[in-house]
Amino acid sequence: MSNIRKKYTVLLLSAPIGSGHRLAAEALREALSEQADVEVVHGNVFDFFPHFLGSTFLRTYLWILGCCPWLYELAYKWGNQQSGSLWLRGLINRRLALLGSSYLQRVRPDGNCNPCHASRHHVLL
Repeated sequence: MSNIRKKYTVLLLSAPIGSGHRLAAEALREALSEQADVEVVHGNVFDFFPHFLGSTFLRTYLWILGCCPWLYELAYKWGNQQSGSLWLRGLINRRLALLGSSYLQRVRPDGNCNPCHASRHHVLL
């Protein structure tokens, strides 16, 4: 009888904004890579849509941080409330899944994690 174990593919999706996203993904990658039966793929959600949209989003994000940090704080607080943002997160995640469907089919993850916002809503297995 063969003792061949399935190798699981875990997809880490993050956005290239802020060092926290990159560091969270790297920490997860390191921890998961210690498992012999796990392959980790780190994906960039900005690759799911045209480059100009990602560039525009990044420029807007940096502008808000530089000129209107109170607006970022307001959005961040709202985004961390269960009642306030779950519908928007769901909408964004469904849209990203649609835009990234060919990427997801190519990687074929057994599980994925969005290390941008650590919560039970962002780990799908």
